[in-house]
This record gives sequence, structure tokens and C-alpha cells, in this order.
Amino acid sequence: MDLWRSFLSSKQVRKIRLLEQIISKSAVSPDDLATNLATTNRLIKDLIEELNLEQQQFYNSSQKYYLFENRMIKLSKQVRVRTYVEFYLHLKSQYVNQMRCTP
Repeated sequence: MDLWRSFLSSKQVRKIRLLEQIISKSAVSPDDLATNLATTNRLIKDLIEELNLEQQQFYNSSQKYYLFENRMIKLSKQVRVRTYVEFYLHLKSQYVNQMRCTP
């Protein structure tokens, strides 16, 4: 049971699940992500852009972390997988703490 999900908004849950799928596969089609997350390709692209910005802010970097190439969303080869996992854990923790502190 993923109890942490009850603390998050639906958008935050989508972002976390999106990260899980991309990190575990290194490359995935927006169509597959949209189907798995019960959303649209446009929303997937918007979420990816938001995740890129959040990860850039977290690492104080201008690096693009999630790339659109050949109709796939891919992890940048210039970034270690551990970096993505660290960000994933940070984001999950941040979201839970934000929601827990909200009245």
C-alpha cells in the first residue's frame, strides 16, 4: 500500500509516478506514460517541463534532465542515474512534507 499517496495532490502523484517510470526504463514514450497515468500526452509534456525546472532548481543547474528524442522521453546520458533517484526521493519527501504542514 502506498500510504504516502494519500498526502499528495493528484498532480504530485502523477509527477512521482512519472519519475518512477522514466527512471526505471531510462526511455519511455509519452503515449505509454499517458496511458499508464490516465492522462494526456500534453499533460505529460507539461509535467516533464515542470520536473526539468524543479530538478534544475534543486541542483542549481541549467542541465536538461529529461529529453524529448525520437518520440521518446529519455534521461540525459550526461547525468548519473543516482542523480535522478536522489531527486525522486527529495521530491517525494518535499511533497509529503508540504501536504502534511497544510491545514
